[in-house]
Amino acid sequence: MGIKEIVNWLVDFGGLTQREIAERVGFSGATISDVATGKIGHTRPSYDLVTKLQALHADVLEEQEKAKAQASATA
Repeated sequence: MGIKEIVNWLVDFGGLTQREIAERVGFSGATISDVATGKIGHTRPSYDLVTKLQALHADVLEEQEKAKAQASATA
């Protein structure tokens, strides 16, 4: 999954706004918007940006799995 897909997944399925993504990874909203639209990614993005987006993606997936497990336990 490329960084554009990660950002769009975080918005579409992770329930985050671009502003929330920017705050959590420490980059500007404009940078996250540029990633989402593909303006950043055709050229080599910074290693820091890529690793932080990947880590956020993993964190959100983990949060979702925990929520599902809790919902199953209470059902």
